[in-house]
Amino acid sequence: AGMRQERWVRASAIPRIKQYVDVAQYDSAWLLARRAREVLPQDSTLRSLWPRFTRKAVLHSTPEGAQVYRASFNDTTHWVLLGTTPTDTLPLSIEIGRVRVTKTGYRPQIGLMGSLPRTFFLDPVGSADSDMVHVPGGTFGSFLVGLEGAKPLALGDYLMDLQEITNRQFKTFVDAGGYTKREYWPAEIAIDGKPISWEAAMQRFKDKTGRPGPATWEAGDYPSGQADFPVGGVSWYEASAYAKFAGKSLPTIFHWARAAAIPAARYVVPGSNFNGSGPTKGSNWVGMSTYGVFDMAGNVAEWHVEKFTRFRTHFLV
Repeated sequence: AGMRQERWVRASAIPRIKQYVDVAQYDSAWLLARRAREVLPQDSTLRSLWPRFTRKAVLHSTPEGAQVYRASFNDTTHWVLLGTTPTDTLPLSIEIGRVRVTKTGYRPQIGLMGSLPRTFFLDPVGSADSDMVHVPGGTFGSFLVGLEGAKPLALGDYLMDLQEITNRQFKTFVDAGGYTKREYWPAEIAIDGKPISWEAAMQRFKDKTGRPGPATWEAGDYPSGQADFPVGGVSWYEASAYAKFAGKSLPTIFHWARAAAIPAARYVVPGSNFNGSGPTKGSNWVGMSTYGVFDMAGNVAEWHVEKFTRFRTHFLV
């Protein structure tokens, strides 16, 4: 059996690995090379191929002792255990893949992962803000078109909403009298560049039937069957008031861009909701960002300048 496996490596696996590399199917090359290495770990030809489709990295977690699994971006039926943190130096596929990190007593973390060293931050199962994900800080630019010249900003660790604020969540603010409690609202409100009083603003922030709430609602409630859809039809001021009500705040463009991981956009955007038929329930696995944040592209538009149809909040750790 051993000789037969060795012949398989030299006559079949190595030529197939070379073919995969030639057509840039690096994940397929990596998976096959892992199998071949178990048979012939010291084969010189096999070892010379590894740098063509892998980069070396060490994985950590806070706390350590977490198991790290990886799957190909388009195939989440086959997960490979990379190791337990802190890992030895690992040859990771240079393609972006899915990652899942687990440790008893901590919430699993999912996201995307390339071939760079990575530290995963795990939150205890019983910790608050279970609807948020941990995004590690650092010094970052925005990576957004039009802000190329913006000075990089040092960010601390923070929590970001797993998905956009839903109709169900926003209704807790409406039902709690959020539109009647001035303490939640910004001190200054301007419409079309002109300051107006808080009372005048509240007269404008109405639903289709004249009740306080998003412009897309009726009779103080969201459309039937859309409890878990992202809330739309609210101004920046309403979004800011909800965030304060929830004990959080709206993210800066730097916090948003960091969580969205703009360099991974070519993987995230194709799996996001751009079908033109309207918003859908959030948390689509395919449209997940590097840190496991959903719907950072598509579904509904994001706030920019004075136009807003969705939002999410964040919390400084």
